[in-house]
Amino acid sequence: ATSTDTATATNTATATPSITPVPPTATTTLTPSPTPPIMGIVNSLQTVNVRRGPGASFGAFEALFPGTEVQIIGVDETGRWLNVRLEDGREGWINSPLVRIDPTNTPLATFTLLPDQPTPTLTPTEVITGKVASSQAVNVRAGPGTDYRVVAVADANITITILGQNTEGDWLQVRTSDGRSGWISASQVRLESAPPVIDFIARNADWTPVERDFDGVTMMLVPVGCFDMGSTANDDEQPVHEQCFDTPFWIDKTEVTQAQFRANNGVQASSNHFTGDNRPVEVISWFEARDYCEARGARLPNEAEWEYAARGPDALTYTWGNTFVAEDAVYVVNSNVQTANVGSKPGGASWVGALDMAGNLWEWTSSLYRPYPYIGGDGREADTGTRTDVQRVLRGGSWLSNSDDLRAPNRSWILTISKNFDYGFRCARDLDSTDTTETLRTQLATLTTILPLPTDQVLFPIPTTSGEPVIQSGADVYAYCDSPAFGGTIRAPTNLASGSTVEIRWNWFAKTEQQIRDHLESAQYEITINGVSIDNPLDYATTISPSGGDFVLDFFYPTEPLTAGIYQVVYRVTWREQIFDGYDYFGPETNNPEVTGTCTFAVR
Repeated sequence: ATSTDTATATNTATATPSITPVPPTATTTLTPSPTPPIMGIVNSLQTVNVRRGPGASFGAFEALFPGTEVQIIGVDETGRWLNVRLEDGREGWINSPLVRIDPTNTPLATFTLLPDQPTPTLTPTEVITGKVASSQAVNVRAGPGTDYRVVAVADANITITILGQNTEGDWLQVRTSDGRSGWISASQVRLESAPPVIDFIARNADWTPVERDFDGVTMMLVPVGCFDMGSTANDDEQPVHEQCFDTPFWIDKTEVTQAQFRANNGVQASSNHFTGDNRPVEVISWFEARDYCEARGARLPNEAEWEYAARGPDALTYTWGNTFVAEDAVYVVNSNVQTANVGSKPGGASWVGALDMAGNLWEWTSSLYRPYPYIGGDGREADTGTRTDVQRVLRGGSWLSNSDDLRAPNRSWILTISKNFDYGFRCARDLDSTDTTETLRTQLATLTTILPLPTDQVLFPIPTTSGEPVIQSGADVYAYCDSPAFGGTIRAPTNLASGSTVEIRWNWFAKTEQQIRDHLESAQYEITINGVSIDNPLDYATTISPSGGDFVLDFFYPTEPLTAGIYQVVYRVTWREQIFDGYDYFGPETNNPEVTGTCTFAVR
């Protein structure tokens, strides 16, 4: 038997998670059996990355389709990353909001919390594969050199994944098809290409723009990463909240031009106010913009995607930096009261290489105009059909705007049927399997040395330098905190010790107090904690109060002391009759028949 240099999780017995509600409900205690394996289902509208460590900064080695079943074998100390075992036995990490634990099939048992792992120093790149270029099997070693022990043997001509290289470039770190990893002499490997997995980008400067032609339209790649969305400048840009993207996407390099619009059979009811093949198409409604993008095999970006492509992880105020530079944008002072050819201000390029995201034309997004934080699953991305009484978000400012409107976090909105000579758009597109590398050896040259992960495990509980687990009283846990919109602002507590109590919270916003009351009369809440329902959730409502330009009703559900383990709150609300919150309709025969969410957290 051969050993590998990958870390193996060690299970250890811990107390079974339990939760006991407090009055006004009767006491209920969870006593799940620890025997069955803990299974989860990939709960996403698109494929989900399985990563080599607990964080988006770790490279992905597999993508799972929605509905795929995985075994959950651990959780990191934040409770936001689950250690999973795939059907073929490989182990990796998935962001916990993307996994649904089904309590009816699998009781939650004990979990082993795994230790922090070092962040890999991977330059953004694509998955690079190769074949063993030898007539016989070759050794896979624990390190980059023949002095390291042999940990596996790779058969001739098998396909392997290239993870990195040593400083000299003569040894490659690889992963074999059965999940084993180690080092092989570079002379024994013949390179080939594969669909990309883009690694997490922590700073704008870490990314080099990548472009691709799609049927005559240049699009820029937007990599995986996080940024702080919003600002404190205007009320509707608050609260500032973290948005994370686990999957790359493409966005048009420029606003759609009049020539591109014609070439792709765009349908425009009104004529452009300013004419020219390289001028952006304008006097266009949201419906016309959406239909054009879809005919191209693309879509309108949502406002989170748009802002991320404009600002990046650095969350810049303007696409080029934090200080306004007049010559980098087409706006009211220098526009000569008209649009300019797209790309005429190259100094205003965003971190991904997108042009004119500040000025020239306001740009339609897919998003309904709603208060922050941005939550993609709360109905603001709903298809409202042919309705013309809803407002969608525009971004970026125009040739008619002042400098403040050109701030990347600035939001504007108008009815979807509206059209004007300062409204335009650009399209976005999901990453697909045809997005392959063209310069493999160039990509390989950018890889840096990756050392094997430590094999020693620190068992549950984990003391950390950022704070020992402590017993807390009434810590806030929002019932839908797993939404990326809440990262950084309304995140589940990470250092709860056994014996802590929490308050499960949720709320409802509306423009008027009466709309809140209409919601209360029709709403049917289903809130569960590890599969156990909270009785009569409406009993935990507080008082209606003003919040910004809206009204809000908060709900607080207190728990009794919790034992160590992982907890998943599942939130769902439906309505007996249609209601209106001042922004959209909810309930039967609407585009929002329900609103759902989850929150996963750990007690140590």
